[in-house]
Amino acid sequence: MKKKVFNLLESMHSLDQLEKIDALTQIIAWQKLELEGKLQDEEKMSYVLSKTNDRIEGVKKAVVSIGENLPSFKGLFDFDKYFVGMEKALIQILFEITNVKENEIEALFQVIEKEVFKRLSAESSTTYEVNKLITDLLQPNTGSVYDGTAGFGGTLIEVAKQNPSIEVYGEEINDLVVRIANLHLYIKTGKIGRIKKANILVKPSYIEQNKLQQFDYVTMHAPFGLRVHSTELFDQDPYNRYVYGQVTQRNVDFAFLMHGIASLNERGKGAFLLPGGPLMRGGADETIRRNLITSDLIEAVIALPERLLLNTGIPIYIVIVNKQKDKELKEKVFFINASKEFEQERRNNHINKDHISKIVETYIKKEEFEDFSRIMNSSDLEDSVLLPEKYIVEKELEDDILGQVRIKQNKLLANRDLLQLGGIVTDVYRGLNITASTVKEGQGPLRIIQLSDVDDGQIHLNHLLEGTPVRDSNIERYRVKKGDLIVSNRGTNIKIAVVPEVEGNVILSHNFIGLRLKDGIDPYYLKMYLESPLGQFELAQQQTGTTVLTITPTNIKKVHVLLSDESEKIGKIYNDIFQSYQEKLKRIEEERNHAIKESYEQAGLFEYIEVQKKGADS
Repeated sequence: MKKKVFNLLESMHSLDQLEKIDALTQIIAWQKLELEGKLQDEEKMSYVLSKTNDRIEGVKKAVVSIGENLPSFKGLFDFDKYFVGMEKALIQILFEITNVKENEIEALFQVIEKEVFKRLSAESSTTYEVNKLITDLLQPNTGSVYDGTAGFGGTLIEVAKQNPSIEVYGEEINDLVVRIANLHLYIKTGKIGRIKKANILVKPSYIEQNKLQQFDYVTMHAPFGLRVHSTELFDQDPYNRYVYGQVTQRNVDFAFLMHGIASLNERGKGAFLLPGGPLMRGGADETIRRNLITSDLIEAVIALPERLLLNTGIPIYIVIVNKQKDKELKEKVFFINASKEFEQERRNNHINKDHISKIVETYIKKEEFEDFSRIMNSSDLEDSVLLPEKYIVEKELEDDILGQVRIKQNKLLANRDLLQLGGIVTDVYRGLNITASTVKEGQGPLRIIQLSDVDDGQIHLNHLLEGTPVRDSNIERYRVKKGDLIVSNRGTNIKIAVVPEVEGNVILSHNFIGLRLKDGIDPYYLKMYLESPLGQFELAQQQTGTTVLTITPTNIKKVHVLLSDESEKIGKIYNDIFQSYQEKLKRIEEERNHAIKESYEQAGLFEYIEVQKKGADS
């Protein structure tokens, strides 16, 4: 039956996926109302199919009558318009649905959720697992729950299923989604929803005496990275919601969070699903974070796995706001790094009941576990960054030489010889961004070290890009000198090299950070240290970003370095071994090439080959 219904819907090519969901949701809700005995005879689907001569006209009259006699459902039935010209398909679907029993309704709708909802690219498609996790974290036990970006109502449904006494409210910007959400809530819980159409940033609908209605709990999954043409609506907001900082045109994630905070009563608690960007970016976002932290509103931040949502592969975070924190978390933030808690299934990751239980239990008990959870003083948060990965770093890593290793971070930090990189350099400089507006590529006085020029710890100076500055600029700022250490600044595969003797204007591209060391600091020792598991761990701690990890000149100064009294001696041994290794590799390569050419000669292949350019061993 389910398959037949879907096939009938799929045959209606004039309807998009959302319209198909809208139509089918209405029909299933209609059947549920009949099975629950809430309809008059002429309003029943079974009556329309068996007692009317003109079934299409009977459908129209029935849905109008339902809206008049059940005010809570007024405006929620309007599916007949989708079947204009396809009346036969409508009647066939009704015949199929009318055979569905009451205990089969929810199972049928679950199939719709799984098979149809996933085809939508809408941001509102939050998964069941995430909705359950958010609900379990909030633990609403009384009062009201509000979702300002209700989508299909998944979170509100989970709330109502766990506690039917809770009053649920929602707002959503799309007309069809509002209707689906209200009927979705009724089908899954029997509860009549209060989900209204509204653009909450411009004109929220839940207003009491010219003020935002207040709720006990708020949950929101705002559209990630939404942009607006003007910030005037934030600057002139009549409800004084955006008080924690300036909302920018390019990203309004925090605008939704601030609306949620303003919708909480004085004892309220909220859970907000956000991407990583607003939790770590500088500028306006940093100001908002700082003011939220100063107001002691942020109780916890939970990092979840990437590819957890149906429509995006980026990592996601739950930010928990609490207007009445427990004493133990006053002026503190509880971080949980659950980014590794998932099961992989095809293209998406999933969190199961054990993952959810682990996260929720850790949050409720406020327990600290190594590599998983940590309580931080608000004053210790660097640049007000709220990424759990910043403060809970995985201490196990794979080393090419040693294999799997675990860093003893506490012991390392207790070492008195540990210094920050900023204390042993005279300068940290960026590379030049090579674009048409900065450098004309080709012949010229500049030679530029790019990412491809550094391999296996060496800079290959023979094939550097040449160019001419397009405009007057301080090339000296990017110019490398012998003994400088260069470190690539993007990605997880960090390249490190010592600058050898160079002539002319050799500069760094923007892919690198240059380190000019103080006298007495051996560059080869520092290269060895940064390439070691300890150095890689330290560099990883200072990287930021959610999709592409980057490290800035400011952050690289914070990298801890363990110096030795014999640094210069160790550095010389390390470099000598490295150079010897390179020379042996070169000899082996030459021997290999020579052997291959001899094989060609013996096979007579050179009768048919004309060498145009001599190789290195020719």
